[in-house]
Amino acid sequence: LARACALRPQQAEFSSQFAVTRFVLAEYADLEKELRAQLQTHPLDQSACERLCDVLVARGRTPEAQTVVAQYRQAATPYRDTMGADPERGVRQHLLYLTGDFAALEKETQLARDAEAKYTRFVALIELGRVAEAVKLLPPGDKNSANPFHFLNTVIALRAAGAEAEAASWW
Repeated sequence: LARACALRPQQAEFSSQFAVTRFVLAEYADLEKELRAQLQTHPLDQSACERLCDVLVARGRTPEAQTVVAQYRQAATPYRDTMGADPERGVRQHLLYLTGDFAALEKETQLARDAEAKYTRFVALIELGRVAEAVKLLPPGDKNSANPFHFLNTVIALRAAGAEAEAASWW
C-alpha cells in the first residue's frame, strides 16, 4: 500500500480512496495521526476533517469528533465571506449522520432551501423511516434529484417499506 501511495502522492481522488481502503482495513491509529497532521497543515480541509470524524467515531470517541468539528468551525470563522455563513455545516451534518442523530440532522435541514441541505434532509427522513415524506420532498422529476444516489436511496427505501410498485416507477 505504501508503494501505491508513493506512485500517486498528489492525486486527490487516489488519496481519498486510499484513505477509505485504510479505514475499511481498520488502520485507525495511523489514519488518525495522518489526518491530524493534514489538518495542522490545512485546517480548512473538509474532507480530512470528515475522515478524522469517521475514524474517531469508529473508535468510540465521539466527543473528540465533536471537538474536531468545533476546531474546524473556529478555523473557518474568519473565512465566512468566502465559505458562506455556515462553513462547518457539512462537517457538522456529517457527524450527525455518523452518530445516527437523524432527528437532529432533519431538524437542522428543515428550513434550508439549497440543494445540498434538501438532499441531506431527504436522507435524514429516509433514515427516520419517513419515506413518503422524503419522496415528496425530492420527487423523481425534481431538478435537484439528478444525483444517482438519490434514485438508489429512494428505491432501496421504498422497497424496504414494501412499496415495490412505487420503487419500480423510479427506474
